[in-house]
Amino acid sequence: MVHKVGVAVSFAFILVGTGLYLTAMLTDRWVDVLFDYHYGLFKNCFPVCENQGWDLQNVRMAVFVPRIIMLAAAALVVIGVFLGLIGLLTNSSCPVVTKGVLLILAGVLVFAACGTFTGLNYSTEGNSTRFGSFHFSFYLGWVSGLMFIMSGICGIVAGKTGV
Repeated sequence: MVHKVGVAVSFAFILVGTGLYLTAMLTDRWVDVLFDYHYGLFKNCFPVCENQGWDLQNVRMAVFVPRIIMLAAAALVVIGVFLGLIGLLTNSSCPVVTKGVLLILAGVLVFAACGTFTGLNYSTEGNSTRFGSFHFSFYLGWVSGLMFIMSGICGIVAGKTGV
């Protein structure tokens, strides 16, 4: 038996987290580069970066690795939502708890992706990043990870405290 209010709160966190996640993934404001040029996980700064003489291999890795980690997190969220719905419809706590664990793992992956992006872009040579400054899409990624973790915690609590 599952706690339906806890599941509802968990799904509310999923909705907010997914909205933030999609905004972070689909906008190209992870880093602002020179002269108001910006890039994200799917729009690279290759033309501008190449003109500045930057190593394009480093730029590619700074975008590619976090992109893969974020997509893995998205897969976990989709599987988690599917399991949560099964648990809610069958009134079984096991899928709801499993959903919670998957969402916590998804949140950790989002944190890992944002942390990797930070590590691959951060420089101590005067700027906040090697290629520009972090922008709102980058920070929305961090917040979406927190929302997924909160959703996972609510899902585990809802599955363990059935009413």
